[in-house]
Parts: sequence; C-alpha cells; structure tokens
Amino acid sequence: MLLATLRQIAFWYERWRQRQDLAELDDHILRDIGISPREVERECAKPCWRR
Repeated sequence: MLLATLRQIAFWYERWRQRQDLAELDDHILRDIGISPREVERECAKPCWRR
C-alpha cells in the first residue's frame, strides 16, 4: 500500500514537472509543435492528479 502511494505521488510530481516545462516554452517553439499559448494555459492550470 505504501509503495503504491509513493508511486502515485511520484507520477503526479512528474506530471507537474512536465507542465512546468511546457509553461516555459516560448511562442515560437509552441507554434513548431502545434500548441497554442491558450492550450498551454489550460493544461498548466490543471491539478497534478488530472490528465
């Protein structure tokens, strides 16, 4: 049970970290990968436990 909880927390942390990295990308890179700044805002506003 403890191990499963720790894994879930690690997963949530990784998701949070990826969203932080996404938020740091500039508009030029976002255009290259086909994501709008508004989409980034919506994604980064989500809590770490939401997909």
